[in-house]
Amino acid sequence: MKRFAFIISLSLLILASGYDLSFAFRCSGRIVSVGDTKFDVIKKCGEPSFKDTWVENRISRDLYREIIPKDEKGSKRELERKDYREPLFVEEYVVIEEWTYNLGPNRFIRYLRFENGKLVRIRTGDYGY
Repeated sequence: MKRFAFIISLSLLILASGYDLSFAFRCSGRIVSVGDTKFDVIKKCGEPSFKDTWVENRISRDLYREIIPKDEKGSKRELERKDYREPLFVEEYVVIEEWTYNLGPNRFIRYLRFENGKLVRIRTGDYGY
């Protein structure tokens, strides 16, 4: 009985926090989920009600690049690798698309975010119109 009460309490806490647990939704009888491509989503749901597209320039830190100094003669010296490393920053352009599916007044609006053609997030809005 205590375990059941704990599960109910935890469920209510998650629901009350407003945390969006959306990672999939049903569209025309088919399931759209994170990881799908734009082609898959159009095949399952058709064209969205609205599309917004922009490009973001992202800079991320990758693995470290080794710097091996040379001595006076121009040959590489054997040194400890950890002493001569610097972070390597990688710049990439990401095409972001946000699609809006208005599924009618009895269903919630869905906002799908694609990064470089792959679905990465599904958000749920208010009821459609």
